[in-house]
Amino acid sequence: MTYEINVQISKHLLSPIPSSAVSMIEATLIQTLEGGRAALPLLPQVAAQALEIANNADSTVREFSELIMKDPPIAARFLATANSALYSRGQTIRSVHDAVARIGLAASRDLVFQVVYASTMTGMKHFQSEVQASFRRSVLCGVLCRIAAPLLGLDISDAYLCGLLHDIGESRVYRILDEAKAVPSTEEAAQLVRKYHPRAGAELAMRWALPDDIVQVCRRHEDNEGPASERLRLVRLADLLVSRLEDATKEPAPLAGSGIEALNVSLDLAQTIVDRALSAAARL
Repeated sequence: MTYEINVQISKHLLSPIPSSAVSMIEATLIQTLEGGRAALPLLPQVAAQALEIANNADSTVREFSELIMKDPPIAARFLATANSALYSRGQTIRSVHDAVARIGLAASRDLVFQVVYASTMTGMKHFQSEVQASFRRSVLCGVLCRIAAPLLGLDISDAYLCGLLHDIGESRVYRILDEAKAVPSTEEAAQLVRKYHPRAGAELAMRWALPDDIVQVCRRHEDNEGPASERLRLVRLADLLVSRLEDATKEPAPLAGSGIEALNVSLDLAQTIVDRALSAAARL
């Protein structure tokens, strides 16, 4: 099913900025975003239905696996990822049914969205490495959120999706800049991505008809005020910790003073989350 965005609803996500305060490239980006449609890939029907099935307590492994097999490219990527060290547990998985049975419906849903997210990154001329790095970081944030939620006593079934998708607007902004007549420098592009990716991600989440909780995580994870929900708290924690997973060989900055305490997370618990996430990330 195709989901259309109401442009009037999405425009409130970006406050007007005087033209004198922005570069021509930034002004063009704002105008493009206000159009409401640029770089908004459709969510494959398989992924939309996977979200519904995984959230239905009466759904079965067979029902989910039959859905995945309706889209051979997604099924192939799903199997390849399910056979990674993180999921396969040393045994080769030869069928989608076995993959779903092994990792469960909720994790299978997460994996489908990871596959779909990865498929949106191809074909860029100028910012491919930046988008790949953003995706890798998002996967690690998903791992952190999945591990941190139960340790924080949070019952959040879509914790991984919150971490995986909260920065998805980065790839959208990079694609818009990549296709622009005047392509910005790497440094200017990075600044624009940081500034506009929350709005761009929220619009994409709305187009994909994702739950409003995930839309809000995309839109508000960079807000300066305290987190308005436990999902936002979880994502901000992942953002603070993810650098420790991106380069485990680099000496990390001290956790004290990093902002962890403001999220009501002790330093010891934060380190436990990092240690468990490092173990999981090593199998990716």
